[in-house]
Amino acid sequence: MNHLLRIFSLLLIAMLWGASPAHCQDDDIENLNAATGLRFLDFGNKLPDDALSSRSIVLVSMPTKADGTTGRTGWEAFATQAHKGLKKAHIDAVAYYYYDDVMANTDVTAAFVKEWRARRISNIVFLSKVELKIRKKPSLRNVVVITSFNGKSSLTKTGQLAWMDQNKDLNNVMKKLYKTSQRDDQPVENNLIIDQPEIFRSTDLFGKGKRYTSFSINLKTDKVGVVKFRKINIPNDIPGGMINKNLMKQAKKMNAEIDRANDQLAEMMKQYPFKYEMLDYNPSKFKELRKQGIQVILIPMNTSGKAIQEFLRYEVDPNETDIITVKQKPNGAIFRSIPANAPVYKWYMRSTINGAIYLGDKWDADETWQEALTNHLNNLRSEYKM
Repeated sequence: MNHLLRIFSLLLIAMLWGASPAHCQDDDIENLNAATGLRFLDFGNKLPDDALSSRSIVLVSMPTKADGTTGRTGWEAFATQAHKGLKKAHIDAVAYYYYDDVMANTDVTAAFVKEWRARRISNIVFLSKVELKIRKKPSLRNVVVITSFNGKSSLTKTGQLAWMDQNKDLNNVMKKLYKTSQRDDQPVENNLIIDQPEIFRSTDLFGKGKRYTSFSINLKTDKVGVVKFRKINIPNDIPGGMINKNLMKQAKKMNAEIDRANDQLAEMMKQYPFKYEMLDYNPSKFKELRKQGIQVILIPMNTSGKAIQEFLRYEVDPNETDIITVKQKPNGAIFRSIPANAPVYKWYMRSTINGAIYLGDKWDADETWQEALTNHLNNLRSEYKM
């Protein structure tokens, strides 16, 4: 269930991975987790055809800590270490992002993808530290995957080629990448690569839409579309191999959990005092939602509290270590302190008419989607004096 809590509207966050045959046998592997998402790729030793002559972006992830919190601390240093090897191999990594931030929700991913298309990004590097077990013993590995970017929010398509390697020592992975780039029969045009990685933490989520630290005044008449948790698409043409077999098993297990979560979401939304409808969500199809009578959508965001505040244009104090959540109770509001870099959920409403975002009048993010939704609905009812 812990995986489910991090994959709401775009289910690309909890992952199962398989190790390279060059490093271990199938029966050595008890469990592998990494950060390419639940994507069924053709993993091997072939780089994308334009990897040495085009732009790439890098999505970085770190292992979850024992207490369930994200291990994002130190990801910039990890990116800096990897950048040297990517540069040597003529991979022009023009921007680095933390994976959970890019996948915070469908709106956020779509905004990043729009930027990448404008920057003519051709490839994606998935860079991750992975905690796994080999022969039932814990081991920390560095995993690098390089594959084409499809220009869509899915990032990749089923069955596309992906270069992959993993090792305890990141330098060993980069040595193999360099050797691959040297023997690869493709033109090398990436010769002016910057020395240090460019780290990006936010994107323009609003566009022309306005931002309101309140609830819409029209909720008594407007129907709200509640975004359902999206199930993972399991295609029929999955590439062979142990990696994809493990991915398919994980996807089926998670889909069963998602069905249960959608049932729970439907039950919890009975607390909402006005008109609503459960729906699937695509941010590019607001016009269709309006035709269905949906004027507003209710959607969650899931990454660190600090990152969410940056996405939603809250005033962010770089020195702030904790963020105070307001929880409305029958006897009045109570306040809870949550570490700023801990993963949380924040619900907001978005107009399908003009793209305006309504955040509510209080910071109500919480560590589970259930608590965050309860906070949001309670604060809404309080503002409407119900």
